[in-house]
Amino acid sequence: MLSIEGNDELRAVAFGMKFIERDVKNAVNRATRAELKPIWRAELDVSLAGTNTFTSRILKGARVSPGNPPTVYAATSRRGIGKDKRLNPAEHYYLGEFGARDSLYRTYTRQSENGGSHTVKRRTNTGLPHAIRKGRVVYPAAAQAAPRLASLWVQTFVRTVYEAADAK
Repeated sequence: MLSIEGNDELRAVAFGMKFIERDVKNAVNRATRAELKPIWRAELDVSLAGTNTFTSRILKGARVSPGNPPTVYAATSRRGIGKDKRLNPAEHYYLGEFGARDSLYRTYTRQSENGGSHTVKRRTNTGLPHAIRKGRVVYPAAAQAAPRLASLWVQTFVRTVYEAADAK
């Protein structure tokens, strides 16, 4: 999504993070997490606003991981959802983000009541959202938030390094 190749400011921050002292780097990371997380959550909430309940439940657990560069996550929860708790957002996020083709049939063999067996052909994806390649929530939210998050990361780095230099 974002690359430091075409942007001198991002390249400078990425190299600067390698050379600053550990305590200043920790301060940058703390400030990055504190400032980027509300923006990322707000952007995800805007994208989730018009979706169905399944999508909003499976894409919960948004967070920002500071680093070089910082990483944004959605659907990090491992707590199961649904009646039988078999779906967990960290593993099955793609069902809410990209959907599934409901025209797929699954064929399996089962035992009948009289002891014989027979083949059953069923559509098992009928309750899921329709398939969308470009994503319906996280990808559009990331496209909207990425320029703002990158700019804020650069500003946070410069401000924190400046404050650390002033303190010495």
